[in-house]
Amino acid sequence: METNLQNGKLQIGCNYWASHAGTEMWKEWRPDIIEKDFALLEKHGLTLVRVFPLWQDFQPVYLLRGCAGRPKEYAWADGTPLPMQSDGLLPEMLDRFRILADLAQKYHLKLVVALLTGWMSGRLMVPPVLEGLNLLTDSEALRWEGRFIRGFINALKDHPAIIAWEPGNECNCLSSLNSSTGNVDSAHWLDFIAASIRNYDPTRPVWSGMHGGSFEQNGTWNLFDQGEYYDALTTHPYPAFTPYCGRSALNTMPAIFHSTAETLFYRGISGKPAFIEEIGSFGPVMLSEERRCGYIQATLASAWAHNCLGYLWWCGFHQTHLTHAPYRWIAMERELGLFDMDGTPLPGAKVFSDWKRRVDALPFTELPPRKVHAVVLLTPGQDQWQIAYGTFILTKQAGIEVEFSSPYAPLPDAELYLMPSVQGHLGMPRDSYYQLMEKVRNGAFLYVSDAGNSCLQPFSELFGCEVDYTSNCRDAQTFSCDGEVYSLIRPFTRKLLSGTSEVLAVEEDGTPMLTSYKYGKGKTVFLNAAPELSAVDESVPHSYLLYRKIAVLAGLDLPEKAPEIGRTEHPWTNGRKIVVEINYSDKESSGLAANDFRVTIR
Repeated sequence: METNLQNGKLQIGCNYWASHAGTEMWKEWRPDIIEKDFALLEKHGLTLVRVFPLWQDFQPVYLLRGCAGRPKEYAWADGTPLPMQSDGLLPEMLDRFRILADLAQKYHLKLVVALLTGWMSGRLMVPPVLEGLNLLTDSEALRWEGRFIRGFINALKDHPAIIAWEPGNECNCLSSLNSSTGNVDSAHWLDFIAASIRNYDPTRPVWSGMHGGSFEQNGTWNLFDQGEYYDALTTHPYPAFTPYCGRSALNTMPAIFHSTAETLFYRGISGKPAFIEEIGSFGPVMLSEERRCGYIQATLASAWAHNCLGYLWWCGFHQTHLTHAPYRWIAMERELGLFDMDGTPLPGAKVFSDWKRRVDALPFTELPPRKVHAVVLLTPGQDQWQIAYGTFILTKQAGIEVEFSSPYAPLPDAELYLMPSVQGHLGMPRDSYYQLMEKVRNGAFLYVSDAGNSCLQPFSELFGCEVDYTSNCRDAQTFSCDGEVYSLIRPFTRKLLSGTSEVLAVEEDGTPMLTSYKYGKGKTVFLNAAPELSAVDESVPHSYLLYRKIAVLAGLDLPEKAPEIGRTEHPWTNGRKIVVEINYSDKESSGLAANDFRVTIR
């Protein structure tokens, strides 16, 4: 099914709790305030809003017990028994949600509905009947989850403001799963919920609503399962909760690449579209308002240039005045909005409206797909997110545009393959590796970097060089290439013999570091180092020059540019192209102000 998000356009918006009440909005019902909030969102150019029918408010079912605690009947809070076959949803709450949806329609806002919102901002909020149960595996929990989905969707599916359904908010946080069966349990839950939603509404897409997930096929909440059952994956790229991220000010390199890199990574691993569903800076205690504005502007432009489809800020309004949990528990949940609690726009809100105004003024309505130079082949045995993120940082600085591919997916066609930081005895699935060799034999270019203990077989046939020895010692390497000196550290030591390859760079002891080899009609380049491992720390600021070297060897004609300037080309009409340039730094560069962007047609 289509995602309901349009290629070439970026739907911008926010996650929403009413400005006066936060998570208590359904109990402290004020449609006048919601209307005021929605009018502000529309005024500032926001078009997509993620909303949360709080589970414990919409389905407040109790289980009454008799002798020895035996279950007796289901009832409302006042003890009134539920009718037979009831879904347990309060008609009053469904009416309130319909009013909210009507107001969204009035102010031209589209809604993403996170159905089973039992986890929010560090607090679990589930119906009384389910308290203490495992919400992902217990039969009673699954029964009421299915009833919720049935009742809610049947009541609201006719509403035109709703653009998509989700299981809920970060439902992988609802309960823990057994370490030995968690991968199967999470897959069953994802399947059950998605199938239930589609059973009652086959017309709308189902998005994942998840933050994170394993990158291995047998991992809990893995991206492969999410891609199998859902129409789009969602990224919540908070550096505090994502490994290797946030290691610089958020509006500077390398941290500023995080949201786009993670979204492209999810897209490549799952084989499904992905978009940025929650993004934020955790308030003024973590980032100044000036830097936050730069962060929003640059990441908006980057998401647009890379066809990330959607960008939703967390969240619409500050919640500093709220005293109930989770706001009294967790300080970082209070100052995250684009607007103050009284509706005063904060500077970040103006960035959204200015960005939309600039994009709407362009002489095209949809940005064509960018020109992609290479496919990044991630491999088993490595920390795939670390390597994907490091590779994205270096290729973006070098000017090489990439997409990611799972090691378990069919090998995509490409003229240039990048296989970075290969590590461990798994190497690459045999069939994929031999297909890759055939691609090179027929003219493709392959770059491989090595973490020191990779097991690629056959090796010398494809790369021309030979392995002298490998050891389990950390390896500090210093070598020069094209006048630049590089000092890299990797977890293992490997020494090469040149064999029949051409040696392009050597270590201080004279052993080969960078080799090139003609294989059939194509060429391979082997780097006996793993610059992608350290790229996330920017410990070698000029490592991207190694990728510029790879680009030259691969015959790419890349324009010169500063490393902080991202540049994408989008083929357009009559042989022309649209060029999007983004300054990913907090300083002026190449005629672009800090974190600014420009669009030219050539």
